[in-house]
Amino acid sequence: MAASDASDVYLSIGDILAPTHHNALHYLWKRELRDLLSHCIPEPGQHSTIADVGTCTGVWLLEYATTHPHVKCVGLDKNIGTLPPRAWLPSNVSVDCWNPREKPPAYLCAKFDVVRIHALGHFVMNDPAQGIRNIAMLLKPGGYLQWEEIDHSRAHPVAVHPTVMTDAVVRMDWSIKKTGAGAWLRRLGALLMENGFRDLRQSVINPEKAFWKFHTDLYLLSWVGFVNYLPEGSEQKREQLRLLAQVKEEVKHGVGYICPMVVFVAQRVDDTSLPQVSSLAIS
Repeated sequence: MAASDASDVYLSIGDILAPTHHNALHYLWKRELRDLLSHCIPEPGQHSTIADVGTCTGVWLLEYATTHPHVKCVGLDKNIGTLPPRAWLPSNVSVDCWNPREKPPAYLCAKFDVVRIHALGHFVMNDPAQGIRNIAMLLKPGGYLQWEEIDHSRAHPVAVHPTVMTDAVVRMDWSIKKTGAGAWLRRLGALLMENGFRDLRQSVINPEKAFWKFHTDLYLLSWVGFVNYLPEGSEQKREQLRLLAQVKEEVKHGVGYICPMVVFVAQRVDDTSLPQVSSLAIS
């Protein structure tokens, strides 16, 4: 096989892995969250419009749209290539390209009653305040935001018994924590209140023990995707592959790695009536 052919195969595997991981994670977390939208958000009525920002494969968008045919549902993403063909979408679904690092175009501003976000932190964490302002522009005054993120700063190893070795998973946890992953989430509530939102509610959702193994498997799948993109022959890739093999062996003997989800729900307000951050208690 020519080098270019091998590269094409490698890229196609990555293209399949990411959307498959996204879809599996959706259904696993759906079980923990119980509802597609928080009960804190009023049930959308006739002629309501919802945006799913960072829609990726559109799995959440399509599940909501097919169970709420009276609601107009719009999927927004910088790349809509992993969504189904437009001909397969329900009549109440549309999709559009938009990068949350940029201000939305005028035709998307103040259009939505609800904006839902899942795992968008890697797009906005370098400048979350600007990302929040961009997202707020999508909502009508009084509209609701639901923002879901996996909180790596609260992640932790688990084991079936204290005598089970967890050395490799602990090293993996340390390598993730030292990057500061998830630390920005501790400021997200205050940033929402500073940038056009009120009535903030925050929940931390921990996976049920019976499903710890599935959450661990999906986390390792995402790690495999990361390692695959490291430069071939690099020392970093060799180290990560060695650690991954050790982690997989520990998982066989009853070790897991659990990442909670943090869900923020808040209501959009007019710029002229922003609440003071000092009035907010963040858990």
